Amino acid sequence: MAVLQRSDTDVNRILTKFPSSLNEQNIFGQTPLHLSCGWPLGMELLLDYGAYSIIDHMDDFGFTAFVYASYHGCLESLEILLEAGSCLFPLNSSEPYRRITFCFIEAFSGSSEAIGGRLVEALVARRVCLRELALSNLPPDEARDFGLFSDTILDEKSHDVCLALKARKTSIPEALAVPIRSSVYHFKSLSLGCAQRLYDMGFKDVEIFDEDGLTPLMSNLRPEYSIPTDYNKAINSLKLKAWLISKGANLYVTAKSPQGSGVNPNATAAHFLGSKIGEFDAKGVSGKVIPHMIL
Repeated sequence: MAVLQRSDTDVNRILTKFPSSLNEQNIFGQTPLHLSCGWPLGMELLLDYGAYSIIDHMDDFGFTAFVYASYHGCLESLEILLEAGSCLFPLNSSEPYRRITFCFIEAFSGSSEAIGGRLVEALVARRVCLRELALSNLPPDEARDFGLFSDTILDEKSHDVCLALKARKTSIPEALAVPIRSSVYHFKSLSLGCAQRLYDMGFKDVEIFDEDGLTPLMSNLRPEYSIPTDYNKAINSLKLKAWLISKGANLYVTAKSPQGSGVNPNATAAHFLGSKIGEFDAKGVSGKVIPHMIL
């Protein structure tokens, strides 16, 4: 209640007497840090009392505090969380060895241009820090294999770099954690605006294979992915595919999926795209969404 009332006096009083109240949650699984978004003074106060331990806590909606800071449009709150080490890709509570991209995409999609730009800047800065950490701890030959001596933004090899660092017992700050082997263009529900901002900031490679052997042009187009009931999401998905093609994504590259995955090894990106367009047509919605592939 003290956080909701924006009372720094009451927050100080309560946390001084009951430090464990910092870990309390409301019926939505939200901590005081979630609720302090939009109130930078209170957020800094909570961190002073040890809120670093809950900075990446996901509420019942799957959101960490930085998502709410973005939704509130409070750049100062977001800066505080990023400076404190809030992870852009927190661990999935149901799959503790996998990291999710959902928070980053939601934060970007629901934010202003300034907030969205800051999120992408933070991602770039953290990939630069990861590259520097790897250069300081990996042998030159290994660093060269990862392309760490170039000036390109670390993307395709970021997951492998983390594995190599962990193999050498190098501690990786949570803020530098990356999702599974993929590129930023594999992020599920990636918006066209976010994709363009990422591209402008240096993520130029749109032809990267993820852990399933699929390029961004193929991802989310596999048969088991159902057509979104929200036509706006369907339109965004197809617009993004058209954008990828405009940036050089190859329609004729074949999947590199492991044997037994159920993916035809001779299937090209064009096959994936054509199959999904055919599914749209079969459900009678092609007239609503296909024209949006023309940018």
